[in-house]
Amino acid sequence: MRLAISIAAMLLLSLPASWSNAQPRKLEPDSFVRSYSFDQENEYATIIFESRSEEEDIIGVSRDASGYVMILGNGSGVEFRVEVPTRSLRTGITLRDQHLASDHWLDARRYPYIIFTGTSLERIGENGYRLFGTFYMHGYGLPLSVEAVVDEIPRTV
Repeated sequence: MRLAISIAAMLLLSLPASWSNAQPRKLEPDSFVRSYSFDQENEYATIIFESRSEEEDIIGVSRDASGYVMILGNGSGVEFRVEVPTRSLRTGITLRDQHLASDHWLDARRYPYIIFTGTSLERIGENGYRLFGTFYMHGYGLPLSVEAVVDEIPRTV
């Protein structure tokens, strides 16, 4: 089974007031009954990001995400991890993309991935979820919640 995943995440360069206080919990591997994974070859995994500041608002996309989602058998939890190559962020302006990846901003050489990992979610709507976890960027990890829309894509032969 393949999934189409869109995750709208705030990629802010300063600490926003909307960070969640989610506390991840340890899950036993034997309790997983279903898992999904996606990689950079999956054309359906899209990350939409935005950065808001007094100087400039930036909205962009990455289609190079990879990760997994494992769902617990008793419906009590989930474990997930999403990795986005820092150099894959596209804002529509090539020079700005180069600046974002530079040593002065996100330093893609030292921090090649932006990672979101966690162990809890809540359903919001038919295909929507709010994921609670830790967001790692530029060497720092902060609690965060993001919204995700997940659509199952039927296999084709």
